[in-house]
Amino acid sequence: MTGVRSRNRPRGSTEAVIGIWAADTELVRNLLGMARAAPEVVPVIDQLERGRQAALERLAVRLHQAGRLRGGISGAVDLLLVVTAFAAWDELCTARGRSPSSATAAIVDLAVRAVVADG
Repeated sequence: MTGVRSRNRPRGSTEAVIGIWAADTELVRNLLGMARAAPEVVPVIDQLERGRQAALERLAVRLHQAGRLRGGISGAVDLLLVVTAFAAWDELCTARGRSPSSATAAIVDLAVRAVVADG
């Protein structure tokens, strides 16, 4: 894969990872809030987070294999986990008044600039 399509893969992968935040913001917000009082919710959140982490690890490995990763795999995954966290996305939507699509675009841009060597 070459050209524009291959250069956009990190963006598409990152959008997919945070897509659930926009898909049902209230559900995610409520699940995170309920976790403190309802321990039975924790496995649902854990499953979401494991999936997000696995996807970000795959992205970092692919970028590393392509010679496009800025820094090491572990550091890139750490950075991506923080940048793509629901709290970051929700902060842009609530405190900054961004639309879900605008918040997603901002996070994707930040993630790509942070970990892609030619991003």
